[in-house]
Amino acid sequence: MHDPMTGLEKAVWWTEYVIRNKGAKHLRNPAVNLPFYQYYLLDVIGFLVLATISVVAVVIVLIKKMIKLFLNNFIQNRSKIKKIQ
Repeated sequence: MHDPMTGLEKAVWWTEYVIRNKGAKHLRNPAVNLPFYQYYLLDVIGFLVLATISVVAVVIVLIKKMIKLFLNNFIQNRSKIKKIQ
């Protein structure tokens, strides 16, 4: 809390530290070394999009099959009722 160094002294100290350690590569952010697709999370986004499309496709197929089943059942019941009358 009570730092004896001023802002300018800290800036000078860190600048000298980086010069002494030849760039201080150990202080660099590891994200600098990531490939483009990992840095922008394109692999994660691609997986989520693919998973969402798959779920939507399965739901659509199931809904179509259910509608077809209900319509066939309705038509068969209707034809049975007409035969009885």
